[in-house]
Amino acid sequence: NFCWKIVRTTETGGVRIIYNGSPTIDNKCNNIGTATQIEETSTYNDSYDQAQHVGYKYDNDTKDSTIKQKIDSWYEENIKNKKDSKGVSYSTYLDDSFFCNDKSISRQVEDEILYGPRHRNYDNRAPSLECAEEDKYTVANKKLKYPVGLITIDEAAYAGGVYNTVNTTYYLYTNRWYWTMSPYHFNGSEAVIWFVNSSGDFNRNFVNYTKYGVRPVVNLASKKLVSGAGTNNNPYVVVE
Repeated sequence: NFCWKIVRTTETGGVRIIYNGSPTIDNKCNNIGTATQIEETSTYNDSYDQAQHVGYKYDNDTKDSTIKQKIDSWYEENIKNKKDSKGVSYSTYLDDSFFCNDKSISRQVEDEILYGPRHRNYDNRAPSLECAEEDKYTVANKKLKYPVGLITIDEAAYAGGVYNTVNTTYYLYTNRWYWTMSPYHFNGSEAVIWFVNSSGDFNRNFVNYTKYGVRPVVNLASKKLVSGAGTNNNPYVVVE
């Protein structure tokens, strides 16, 4: 009973999907605006004054970022604790493919750190889906409580988004600002992360900025049957 946009296939053969609100009364999924978010405004992390605060988790993966806490709570209520007509939790429809919180360093000068996602999407305009093992977040490696996360700036780039280039027609445009889980830089005193702009382009801001929305991402397991055509007016529907 939620709408999702397909982001990409996963490394395990599943389908990565991003929250896009609730269907209309006639079962259509054409949402833009605040309806595409579980929260209209949130910080990425209330803690911001150290480089580690770009992390989806930090302090050696012992503390959850603010946005992770909100996403986990939403997941518990809307997926883990909800059941299909057979009494099976909707969580069984999902796969534990990794989410990438890419903290690779492209350049460091004293206290300033530039991260890999910045180099790829600001300097080179060359996104990548590769992810170092230490930056992969899964339930299996105990970095995640549940198999849910956020989109990366690279995934949004493959969908058609570009830094500082307005694009209101590409696939993941929603007319709203929303967070990714991709670090941008640490300027020596404040952690900064990528977000998708309301005009469809990419930009960055401090992790404690309060004006961007939250869109959970999950991985639908492979071989799950669907009906429908995959359009706004006739979306795919997961078959129980």
